[in-house]
Parts: sequence; C-alpha cells; structure tokens
Amino acid sequence: MKTGNNFNVESAITVYHGSFIEIQKPVLDYSRKNTDFGIGFYLTKDKKMADKWATVKNPPVVNSYILYLYGLTLYTFNADEEWFDFVVANRKGLNVDTIYNKFDVLFGPTADDKLFTALSEYLEGAIPKELALEMVSSSQLNHQLCIKSQKGLENLKFQYSKTLKGKELQDYIEQFKYDSIEGSNRYKKLKQQFLGGTYFNG
Repeated sequence: MKTGNNFNVESAITVYHGSFIEIQKPVLDYSRKNTDFGIGFYLTKDKKMADKWATVKNPPVVNSYILYLYGLTLYTFNADEEWFDFVVANRKGLNVDTIYNKFDVLFGPTADDKLFTALSEYLEGAIPKELALEMVSSSQLNHQLCIKSQKGLENLKFQYSKTLKGKELQDYIEQFKYDSIEGSNRYKKLKQQFLGGTYFNG
C-alpha cells in the first residue's frame, strides 16, 4: 500500500473544478457513482484541464480553490494495473468499498481521449485487458484529485469562479475537438500495432 504523495503535507495547493455553476461549498453526494475514483469532489492542479472539462457544460464555469493538505490522508495512484482496476470497477458502477475510500484525498491519472476510448471498449468487452493496459503505459496522462471525505472538503477554500466566453471559450472548444480526433487516431494506430496490423471495429 502506497501512502506517499506528490505534495508536502504542510503545503497548500491551488486547484480547479470545471462545472456549469459557481460552487462555493462543494458536497460529496452530488458526484456520480461511476466516475474514476467513485463518489467525491474532483479537482485538478492544471487550470487548462479544468477549462477543458468546463467546455462541455452550459454555461462553462471554472471554480478555483486552495486545498490545505496538512492533516489530510492522501493516496497516490500511478498509471498502472492497480489504478486501472480501481477505475474500471468504479466506472462499472460497482459499490467499491475498499481501503482507498478511507483516504481524505485520492490523487492519480485521469484518462486522456485515447485512454478513455480504450476504457470504454474494454468495459464493453471489445478489447482485452492487455491492450487497455498498453494504452495506459503509452499515454501522456494528466492528473486529478478526488476529495473523498468531509474533512477534505473542510480544508478546501473557495477563491473565485470564472465563466468562459468569447474567443477564450471558442479556443478551448476547438482544442477539445482537436484532442479528441488526435486521441482517436493514436488509439487506432496502437490498436493496429497490438493486433499485428489487423484493425477491427471494436
């Protein structure tokens, strides 16, 4: 069991959440069950990633917070089979009552467009686990935080919200489309290589 993390536990970090509303006081129960790390409040240290998440909302609103890490228990996932199995179980909507859920904050990779496609096809039974794990090892993954406890939320302090609009919004939408197309193309290429040059529509 890894109990280390990528942060100094006495530090505070700036994190972001993409939504359709300003969220000054997040609640855990609002989260959908079948997300990567299960029920929780999801954040990222990467503002551009939060902006991207927000572009699929109407209106697209990015919330900024300070997360004070002192006193919180943290668990860090690497991009490996352990993380993959946990994400798959949660995305299947299983009631995953594991030791991971006893931590205040989970930190780990989030699927890019290529890996999201692989996860979806694996869940549908269209590709083997080996190919999905190959996607994991070959992906350039961003990272996310998931607050799992009320104590974690109490350490999260709202700073401001911003509604994306105009050219800024349009630029993010165009980037989102580009990333989706590129991710799909990379996935098809790796799938062909894995299958020995024979591509099939999974």
